[in-house]
Amino acid sequence: MIQEKKNFVWNLLGLTFNSFNSLFFLIVVKRINGLEIAGSFSFAYAIACLLYIVSIYYTRAYQVSNDEYKASDFVYSRCVSCILMFLISLILCMISPKKIDKFLIVLLCLFRNVEAMADVFYGEFHRENRLDYAGKSLFIKALLGVSLFFITDIYSHSIILAVCSLILVNIIGLVIDYLNYKKYRTIEAFNWKKIYTLFKSSRAIFIFSFVSILLVNMQKYFIPFFEGDSAEAIFSIIIMPGTMMSLCGQYLLNPYMTYFNEQEKEKNYNKIKKRLVYLLIVLGIFSLFASLMLITVGIPILNMIYAMDTKIYRLLFVLVILGAGFYSMSVLISSVLTIMKENSVQLKIYTISTMICLISSYVFIKYGGIQGAVYSYMTTMGIHFLEYLIIFIKRTK
Repeated sequence: MIQEKKNFVWNLLGLTFNSFNSLFFLIVVKRINGLEIAGSFSFAYAIACLLYIVSIYYTRAYQVSNDEYKASDFVYSRCVSCILMFLISLILCMISPKKIDKFLIVLLCLFRNVEAMADVFYGEFHRENRLDYAGKSLFIKALLGVSLFFITDIYSHSIILAVCSLILVNIIGLVIDYLNYKKYRTIEAFNWKKIYTLFKSSRAIFIFSFVSILLVNMQKYFIPFFEGDSAEAIFSIIIMPGTMMSLCGQYLLNPYMTYFNEQEKEKNYNKIKKRLVYLLIVLGIFSLFASLMLITVGIPILNMIYAMDTKIYRLLFVLVILGAGFYSMSVLISSVLTIMKENSVQLKIYTISTMICLISSYVFIKYGGIQGAVYSYMTTMGIHFLEYLIIFIKRTK
């Protein structure tokens, strides 16, 4: 019981600080480097988040619930996927027409690569019911990373040097994570056949995970082509409160992943359904509460943080939170379906949702700008949740 409390508290702290990193980075860059650079940073960070899925390849839920592979298989496969991701980032660097975007894309991809490598160790901590190790690591790295990022940027006014300092902190953290990992697992010989099989068996998970990030960030990829870097920064500010909803979904899910996995092995689908419905209701109530709090006290705080008038975007903030609430509920259902080995149907869901998002993003942003981007986001997430809800009801009958 004590260990469960430690897992919950440290997981909560680690996820909170790590997930809000992008918010802190955007605030620092906006206040120190200006709106244009903040837009470039947001675009490069969105690209890095998309390629991060190449690095991790499979989800934590898959690693924790899979007993077919050894810990070394997961670690070696993560090394391979991280190398592949970095090579892709170099190609994108050559394509990008803007010099600062070139550097930012490569550096932020390297930063996310180090995070992906640490995540495979967190997966093994999770399997040993030591989620507190992962939470402590995330918390410390996030706190030190943001602090050093801020100090470097405020003295050098160089976003490039600031990101380099962030990478340094995470590399040191990765070494410590590896040393903790060795307490539970031994390093075995590289087995290419097992690595290939692991990649093949988790291919469907990778595809819909990749598409899921594409789905969430689609509007960010379209805005620079129609509105420019300043609009990209403004949209990133508007979309940021949605991170709170995504965090809430992770808070609810991670402590219950082991529970869902155990119930699935015993085929207790009725217990799975009851627990999931409870979590969905809690998440839905929280999304309404977060919207109310934003309208009443959130806007003045955002004005102070970003040094700009955000009141004119009040309705857009609310729509973003509701849209993020729909997406977080979809992620809850998705993780349970992953544990139930229902992967192929999720690929179909994400394919449909991505096509809807692609079309709506192009049309809405072209004719509605930033406001159109938010409408596209809200519409897509609502449809995405309905798809998942329908499939889950059918699969658990």
